[in-house]
Amino acid sequence: MPKIRFFDPPQLVQYAGYNPINLYTGTATAIGFNQKDSGQFDQPHPTYFAHGCAMLVSRKVVEQVGRFAERFFLYYEELDWSQRIRNAGFIIYYQPTATILHKESASVGQNSPLRTYYLTRNRILFMRRHCSSFQRIVFFLYFGTLVLPKHVVSYAVTGKIKHAKAFIQGALWNLTSTSISPV
Repeated sequence: MPKIRFFDPPQLVQYAGYNPINLYTGTATAIGFNQKDSGQFDQPHPTYFAHGCAMLVSRKVVEQVGRFAERFFLYYEELDWSQRIRNAGFIIYYQPTATILHKESASVGQNSPLRTYYLTRNRILFMRRHCSSFQRIVFFLYFGTLVLPKHVVSYAVTGKIKHAKAFIQGALWNLTSTSISPV
C-alpha cells in the first residue's frame, strides 16, 4: 500500500495505513488522515486494511481469498477484502516510498446522497459479515440509538433531506438483505 495524499491539497495525508476497526461501533480510522506530510509517516509497517484507490496484490492472495465482494459496490469493499485477506493469514503492508495523489470521491462526489447510502449500507454489511454475535448486538444497539438518530437529525436540520433518506435507506437495506455471502 502506498502513502496516499489528497490531490487537493497535496500536502495533506489521506492514508498512511489503517488502525483496526472498532468491532462495536464499525468505525475505522486512517493513520495520518488530514495531517500535513512532514515525513512522519515515512516508515513502512504492517497495516490492518488496504485503501481501495491504490494497491498491489499478489496473484496468490487473489487465488486463495478471491476478489472484492461485488455486493459492496462502493465503499467498505476494500475493508471487507482486507479482512478476508488477513483472515487467510496474509499481511497487508504500508510502503511509503510509493506515494500517490487521490481525487477522493471522484466517482460519486464528496457530498452525494449516493455516497451517504453506500457508506451507511456497507458499514452495516461489513459488521454483519465480520463480527461475532455479541459484537453485532452491541453495534446494532449503538447504531440504532446513537448513530441513526444523530445523522438523520443532522441531515434534516441542515436541509439535506436526500442525505437523510439515503442514510435511512442504507440502514434498511440490511433488514431486507439476508445474504452476507462473500460474493
